[in-house]
Amino acid sequence: MTGSAADRIATLEYTVGPRRGIVHTHNPARWGASGAVRPSSMSAPHAAAVESAASAFHYFDACALWLHLAQPAADRIEITMLNDDALVASPDPEVVYHLTGVDGVWHRGEDPRRHTAVPTREVLDELLDRLDDHSGLLDARPASAHDIWDHFVKPDERTDPRVRESIGPYTGWRLIPESSVRVEPLGRNNFREADRVAVIQAVIDSAGGTVAGWCDAHDALFRPSGVDDSPVLAQVQAQDLDADDRRLVRELFLDLVLWQADRTSGAHPRTTRHDTLGTHCLVGTHAVDSAFVGIGPDPEGRKLFIGAGSDRFEFAAYASGSVPMLAEPVYRVVVPHERIRAFCDRLGAPPYAHPLPVVSLFAEEIGELGPQEWLRRNAVEDWTEEHPEPVSTPSSRELAEDYVAALIRPPAGGHGSGVGLPGKTEFPAAWSRETVMSRIESTTVEPHSRTVIGWTVFDEREFDGVWVCVVWRHRPDEEPRVVTAYPLSSDGVVFNELPDDYPRNLVLPTANDLCKAVDSAPDHLVRLVRNAASCGEPYEAILAGLNVATAHCIALPLDLMNTVAQLIFDRFFDDADYEELTDVFSALAERDHPGSVWGPQGWLG
Repeated sequence: MTGSAADRIATLEYTVGPRRGIVHTHNPARWGASGAVRPSSMSAPHAAAVESAASAFHYFDACALWLHLAQPAADRIEITMLNDDALVASPDPEVVYHLTGVDGVWHRGEDPRRHTAVPTREVLDELLDRLDDHSGLLDARPASAHDIWDHFVKPDERTDPRVRESIGPYTGWRLIPESSVRVEPLGRNNFREADRVAVIQAVIDSAGGTVAGWCDAHDALFRPSGVDDSPVLAQVQAQDLDADDRRLVRELFLDLVLWQADRTSGAHPRTTRHDTLGTHCLVGTHAVDSAFVGIGPDPEGRKLFIGAGSDRFEFAAYASGSVPMLAEPVYRVVVPHERIRAFCDRLGAPPYAHPLPVVSLFAEEIGELGPQEWLRRNAVEDWTEEHPEPVSTPSSRELAEDYVAALIRPPAGGHGSGVGLPGKTEFPAAWSRETVMSRIESTTVEPHSRTVIGWTVFDEREFDGVWVCVVWRHRPDEEPRVVTAYPLSSDGVVFNELPDDYPRNLVLPTANDLCKAVDSAPDHLVRLVRNAASCGEPYEAILAGLNVATAHCIALPLDLMNTVAQLIFDRFFDDADYEELTDVFSALAERDHPGSVWGPQGWLG
């Protein structure tokens, strides 16, 4: 890549969460080199507590939080609840209790509920930022409101406009159906003086009273370039709305769309009281999952990878033909996190942007000079170089052959072309058996991205527009083995739909529910878990999802834990996976559901 450092930095896509300053970093030139970093002012336990409190909830619950801020519920009255998570009022409306284990089973007289006090507005902001990210509103190319509407409401489900008053999840304003829709502040939520409310109402009226008009208005305000005939833009200019009012109007249009999609709620009675909240428990923190990205060869032709963790950044060079991380690198250069952070700052990268995409912009230079000389020339200090002792490991060819031999035989994959297993993706028909084996081998030897979750390694690489994911286990004191490989959706990849009469199977809905439950984890981990489930590997999605929930302090709902416990008890999983499954499940049970009948004191204990 040519150009100055400033030019290179300008190619990166940085999306900042509009409410809490979360930086989402994406490098379009290096797939997989991305990350989301919290503001430095927020401690890890505090961020984990806020994320946990927001992860289970949706637009309805945002409405309930706005209502609580405007009309506070009494102390210990439940604000909203979903599965076994609840948000409960404290004496101060600016603070809520995140209560877990609400439906837990009392065991030996112990209250299974645990609670953490978190700031109300931070939970609300985290919830809306998370929903924005999932709906595409934080992307460099934001989703259209029409797409959001189509996602939530199928054509045959669209009915007459809502006639019941509701609360907007984005603004906290009242949405009042009259001859035309009226909007007004609820309490002090995003408060405006009466004359400004009238101006905002006039802009809303200019869009008409249909969902199509609201979607057009939202998109015109979000991406005004090229939109010359929008009556809403004309009204905004005529009324001389400032930036804050423009944003409020745009979010009001989103509120109206979500209202018509039946995703909002009104002022429901709040009568459930929690006389005891159980023992106060602050969620602990765990090690950050390691992520590695391949950046090409070093001066000696060895494969270079860069990786980022919570306290270090590293360069690792592997011999040709070896499987990275399974084999030891020829050398490893370790840089303290603060030194790489200082380097990114000197280049003009936004504060606390993820370092992986920044460093990957200099892949060619690092390959030509070697990481040691490149670090010296860029005045990065205090790094250390390691030369690990080599270890004997299976070759990538042996790993691939073991899996490809079973490619057309379930349950060892079933992703071979023409197999036809419901719910599975299949490799392109043009790929021969030898081609598939060669590409599985190439993916494990030179992955574009590598992510470690528990004892499982996810390698990903692109071939002619088709992304391949190879999943293998690397347990202590055991030979590594490839457990599955599958193609992601793209040209030539076939997906076998589930027939209407497909037998009821606990595994598929459990995998899907677990994907939703861990969606507050870092984006690259959520993507891997979702891909495994959507490509026909629900067992891998469940195992990875449990590890992600453990590492990122996500409390899984009690009913989901019950279902996973049933799957473990009924021996749905491979015998080789039971040690890891029971360990990670027991850790979750002890942390979030200590009184359960299947946890450390139950049949898994």
